[in-house]
This record gives sequence, structure tokens and C-alpha cells, in this order.
Amino acid sequence: MVRSQIANFKKISPIFYLLLINILIGVLILPSYGDSWDEFKFYKYANLTLRSFEWFQTGELPTFGNTYDNYGPVYVAGVTLITRLFADAGDDQSISQVRHLDVFLTFQGGVYAFYQLCRRWMRVWAAFGATLLFSTQPLFWGHAFISPKDIPVMAFFLISMHLGLGMVDKVGAQRENQPDPGFSQNKPALVVFTGAWILILSLLVFGTGIFEALFSNLIHSFYAADQPDGLGRLFAAIAEDAFSAPAEIYIQKGMLFFRQTRFLLLLLSPLFLISVYQWKFRPVKNLLSWPVVTAGVFLGLATSIRILSPLAGVLVAGYALLKMGRRSFQLLAVYSLIAIYVLYLTWPYLWPEPWGNLIESVRVMSQYPWLGEVLFNGSYYPSTDLPWTYLPVVLLIQLTEPVWILLLTGLIYWWRKRTELNSKFLGGLSFGWFVLPVTGLILVQAPLYDNSRQVFFLLPPIFLLGGWGLEGLFQKIERPIFKALIIIGIAIPGIVSGMRLHPYQYIYYNRLVGGVMGAERRFELDYWGLSYFEAAEYLNTVAPPNTRIWAAGPSHLLPIRSDMALYSLDQEFRAESYDYVVAMTRYDLDRTTFRESEILYEVTREGALLTVIKGATQSSDP
Repeated sequence: MVRSQIANFKKISPIFYLLLINILIGVLILPSYGDSWDEFKFYKYANLTLRSFEWFQTGELPTFGNTYDNYGPVYVAGVTLITRLFADAGDDQSISQVRHLDVFLTFQGGVYAFYQLCRRWMRVWAAFGATLLFSTQPLFWGHAFISPKDIPVMAFFLISMHLGLGMVDKVGAQRENQPDPGFSQNKPALVVFTGAWILILSLLVFGTGIFEALFSNLIHSFYAADQPDGLGRLFAAIAEDAFSAPAEIYIQKGMLFFRQTRFLLLLLSPLFLISVYQWKFRPVKNLLSWPVVTAGVFLGLATSIRILSPLAGVLVAGYALLKMGRRSFQLLAVYSLIAIYVLYLTWPYLWPEPWGNLIESVRVMSQYPWLGEVLFNGSYYPSTDLPWTYLPVVLLIQLTEPVWILLLTGLIYWWRKRTELNSKFLGGLSFGWFVLPVTGLILVQAPLYDNSRQVFFLLPPIFLLGGWGLEGLFQKIERPIFKALIIIGIAIPGIVSGMRLHPYQYIYYNRLVGGVMGAERRFELDYWGLSYFEAAEYLNTVAPPNTRIWAAGPSHLLPIRSDMALYSLDQEFRAESYDYVVAMTRYDLDRTTFRESEILYEVTREGALLTVIKGATQSSDP
């Protein structure tokens, strides 16, 4: 009995134990995390997104009015729906914790997908070691609660890669083992029918300007005619104030009707297409299997989180072409159409003008107009004029040292095995997933800030190659105890540093720069303003009622008691003086805000200063 239980225990994949431990730890430490700088605006954007169906009643699509509309909303909107179900609507702390738990569980989904990708090239020990190293990075762990964009993008990208590569393997195997002889007979009809469908949808999407010009000319011709013809009489019968209201009003109403009708057609046409395929084209029906649908759906969701996520689809397409050749064309067409359909459905900003707003979003996100300055090696730079060394350096000093040791080991092992198919594919995937995009970002001087968080989704290949290095090393080690010791050894730096820095794990810097103390005022530390939560806990404990507090920077991150008054630059009114001042070290606000006031309390980690609380001021001018 005991032996059978032990045998069953051993059969369970180690990734499930890791995920279980991670989730238990995450639930226990969840209350330690306050809100991050951008969360308020992202979830405000999510609430607007959930009101998007008002477009069909009012004719106006709720928008944020700035670049937030160019972010895909699907993830934050989904988290908002979950929060409405499980959080107390009147309790800000409850709402915050449900949101943070959602993001953390999403990260665990990405960890699982990463492990499954590792298993393509590695045996269990190496795959688990690489996954443990990946999941215990303080940089990732610190963002895994409070970043509703960067962590979900990475997680959904990983899931898209896992499902996409699996899709190619399964469909490719099915087509080799069960070729459908009827495909060549149905091919002409399939091409004609699908081509006609694509042509009609293309006219609806790309022909908006032509339709608007024709419709405008038609309405103006009605108004200009002395005697209305048949169409003019029909228009007069339908329009309530025909010929008395300005023609532009009816042109606007007609275009709104066109856009709303187009949305419904784009929404329903794939269902019609699938029905016809199921009825007439059996070979294509086989391409609508569960692996294809799930892979397409997750690629669409990933793109609806960040517009650069189609890179996952490009990598999957490259794998399909290498493995299946021309036989992959139909598969990739169905895969792409499912992703596009999900993207359009889940991004309301695209509904009125699919192509125009998509191109605008690509342009804005590729050259994001962030106006702040970036602290890099002791100097401030505009985000659009960073040294080319910025991204390589912050990656080098923010990932733990074993990552780079294993990467070097993996590259050596890859070179030795470069003629083998597995090694070739891993090298090509790493080049297309990491080397090429990162090089492109550096060459075009893409705007970057907050260290490397915007490129998290490009970093998994570093750990895949590190796992490849473990695979080569473990081939020379037979005893499991030694393998376990090596895995524990490479994970310890991240785990220990994460415990010491909690809950500010994302400010981690390795020994190459002297840790967080060596990075203080040389590189960005608490760019999310998370330390204001700890500052608020101190004020809520010591400050008497009617205390006046001045907050420099993100004042919305200070959840102080309701019997205290909070002032900041965001508000019009000022007090004559303040009892306390809260200032973070970012942008040296702690040094420039009320310089004469005495420091009463400091929020620090590992000797690095994050936020100060100062005493009474003599004036209202910071």
C-alpha cells in the first residue's frame, strides 16, 4: 500500500508541486502588496471597455482619450469582471488583492507553459531546473502581483507558443497518418468560396472611405434635387426630418449604421464560414480541431493584451513551414483567422475602424510617447534617446548570476550539438524570439523605461538555453541527489534575494553592480511606487486625526485613513502647512521636496532607500 502511494507520488510531474508551492506562498504574502503606479488607470480603462456595447445605443464608443486606447484591453477587462464577482465592491483592499491574485495566477500559467516548452528539448530534471530558475527570478516575482500588462503578456505569449507548437505537431501527425483524398477534388470550390469571403470582408474593412464618399454624394444629391426620385422618396419616408435637418446629420447616422452592421457581419461571418466548411469541405473541418482553435484563441488574446504578441504566431508559422512545408498553408490560414477574429472581438477600439485603429495602435506602441526620463548608470536620459547599452546592461544586472552561467553553458552545449535537429530548432527559436527582436529594439532606439519590464515576453529563450546547458551537464551526472543539489544551488540566489527584498522583489540587482545598494541612484529602483503602501501603513499607525499629508509623486498609492487629508500636485487646493511629507527616491523627490523638513521614517530594503516620511513643514510650497 505504502509502496503504491510512493509510486503514484513519483508519477506526478514536478511542475505541479512547484505550482502548488508557488500558489500557497503567493496567497500568504498577497496582503503585503499595495497598488502599483499604473493600476488605477488600467482598471479605469477596463471599466470603460466593459461599457463598449453602449456604442450600439448611443453611437459613441467609450474611450480613455489617450494612448491607453491603443493597449489591448482583454486582460484587464477580464480581471475586472472577476473582481466584480469575488471582491467586496466597497473594500478597496479586497479589490486590490483579487486583482493581484489574478495576475499572480496568470504568471503561474506562464510558468507551466514554459516547463512544457522545456520538455520539448530536455528531460525532466533539466526542464524542472530551468523552470525553477525562471519562476524564482526576483524581477519576475516582484511584477507577478502588481503588473497587469507585462506579466500577462509574457504568460500569454508562453501559452501561445506552447499551444502553437503543439498544434503543428498534432495536425502534422494527423495529416501524415490520415491524408484526406477528397481535398484535391474540393480544392477549387474551397479556394473560390474562401476567396469570395475574404474579398467581401476586405471591402467592408478597407473600403470605409469609398463607402463614405459614395453615401455622402448620394445624400447630398437628395438634398440638391428639385424633385426627389425613387431613392429620394424612400429617403424622405425613412428620415424623420428629411430636407430640414442638415445633410451631415444623416451622413453621420448612415456611417454609424454601416460600422455597426459591419461589426455584426465580421462577428457572425466566421460562424457561417465554419458551418459551410463543416457541410461541404471535410478536409478543412479537420483543421478546426481543438488544438487549432485553442492555439488561435490564445494568440488572439495575447495580441489583444499587447500588439507585439503576433511574434508568437510568426515563430509558430516558421515551425509549421519547416515541419509541414506547403501542407501547412491551410493550417496557418485557419490559425490566423481564429486569432484575428478573437483580437477583433475582444478589442472594442477596433470595432468602428478595424484597420485604421489597428495601424494606429501598432504605430503608438512601437514608438510609445513616454515623456519621463530614465535613470541609467547615474544619468537621466529621454526614453527615446537611450544609450545602445541600456537594454543589455539592465538585463545583465537584473537577472540572477546563475542565469548567465547557465546561458554560457547552454551556448557551449548548443554549439557542440548544433548539427542535431533539436539543437538547430532551439537555436533558431532563440534567435527569432530573443536575439532578433532585442537587436531590432536597440537599432531603432525604441522608447524603453522602467528597466526591462516591457520586454519580459522576449526573455524566456535565455532560460531555455540555460536549461539546455543543464541538460548537457546532467548527462554526465547519474545520481539524482547531485542533480537536485545543482538545481537548488542555481535557485537559491533568487529565492534568498526575493525574501530579503519582499515585497519589492522587482528592485533586485545582482552582484555585478553591487546589489540594490550599488544600484541606488544609479539605476531605477521602486519605479512602481510600491513603497508608498508601507509608508501609508506607518502613517495610519502614528498620525492623529485631521493630519495633513503632502505626497510627492503618485499620491493615489497612499491608502491613508479617511480622517486624514491628503494633498499633492494633482489637486488644486493647498494647506498652509503639512504635518507629514511622503516622497519617493525616484527622480530624487526625497531630496527636492520640502528640503528643510526632518526625516522621521525611511522605507528601505538591503540598505537602499525607497521612500522617506518627513515631519512638519513651514509652508505650503514643496
